Amino acid sequence: MSMPGGISRHPLPITEEVKQAVEEVKPQVETKLSKTYCVFEPISYKKQVVAGVNYFVKVKTNDGYVHLRIFRDLKDHPTLKSIQQGKTLEDDITYF
Repeated sequence: MSMPGGISRHPLPITEEVKQAVEEVKPQVETKLSKTYCVFEPISYKKQVVAGVNYFVKVKTNDGYVHLRIFRDLKDHPTLKSIQQGKTLEDDITYF
């Protein structure tokens, strides 16, 4: 569970809402990293409730793992805010 302003302590299982947000920002990730992913599977996430929600998502790709910070505004629009590359399955999802 997350409190307003704080990031959840433990990774959560992927929900349809998070899966959809990841799919919607995939083109932004590919453009930003100049890569095309045939594998782009969300594994787990943490969230932060703000004036909307920040999702911190661990995503499996065809060349490893990335962490994404996706902001979903109050109108339900997801936007890619930040990416961390070079992650592993074991890496904890932290605020970035």
